[in-house]
Amino acid sequence: MKSKFPISNFQFPLKNLFLILLLAAIILPTAVQALSTREIEGKLMCICKDKCGKVLADCTCGTSDIYRKEIRAMLSEGKKDQDVVAHYVKRFGEKVLSAPTKTGFNLTAWIVPFLALFAGGWGINKIVQSWVRKRKSAPAIPKEEAEKNKATDKEDPYKKLMDEELKDFDE
Repeated sequence: MKSKFPISNFQFPLKNLFLILLLAAIILPTAVQALSTREIEGKLMCICKDKCGKVLADCTCGTSDIYRKEIRAMLSEGKKDQDVVAHYVKRFGEKVLSAPTKTGFNLTAWIVPFLALFAGGWGINKIVQSWVRKRKSAPAIPKEEAEKNKATDKEDPYKKLMDEELKDFDE
């Protein structure tokens, strides 16, 4: 006896759905852990003997590989990102952080650069304004004095000599 709803029609999509869910369950945690590992590496500095001063995510020394393995191991144990970062801060101090914390005295490291830019811009503005005021308040040279300066230029023997040399040079 044939049923109205053949099971074989539903088996194919169900098998595919099951396989997709299985693959997602396997791949997704690995991808999330890799993303989380990269984020943690971006928050930490490499603490190696060479004092390379690079962020752990960008460092290529052997020491950074050891720290990466430790981070992956901590994450696979179920520790959260904050716990891993706190572990390294406890172990090496705040110098291991790639950016200073935004609390306490470290807050000045975030505020001072912006204040310096603002103060520098304000200072440059004041200097330019004073130059403009001086130029506006400076007396203009009267026409008689300007003509007198032109006349002395024509009488200057060095000017004549220079004009002759330039004429010879052009020829």
